[in-house]
Amino acid sequence: MKGNKVYINNDQTIQEREIQKFIRDRAREERQRGKSVIVKYQRLIIDGKQWKWNTNRDALEPVYINNDQTIQEREIQKFIRDRAREERQRGKSVIVKYQRLIIDGKQWKWNTNRDALEPVKDTHC
Repeated sequence: MKGNKVYINNDQTIQEREIQKFIRDRAREERQRGKSVIVKYQRLIIDGKQWKWNTNRDALEPVYINNDQTIQEREIQKFIRDRAREERQRGKSVIVKYQRLIIDGKQWKWNTNRDALEPVKDTHC
């Protein structure tokens, strides 16, 4: 059995088994929709996005990876998301990236010295 992944349901409580069954059922539904799915203990990864079982709410909840950012980085991203929301309300096409914003194809980058978004100059000749 070396190298095989072995799952033993008997070492889980009845509640844990029910949770895993729910997660496997959800995974089956997502696979039928054509998505890539990985099932782990009380977790589910759907197309790279992680979901974790919340025992207080008895539901799967998305796992956010903002926790690896500093408070300052989170504030910058919040500012950029807010600006993106305003631009979308004006009818513009917006893409949000890490400390960058693309509005109708024009790139804006966060300048840490000035604490502001600045347009990126085209360097192509």
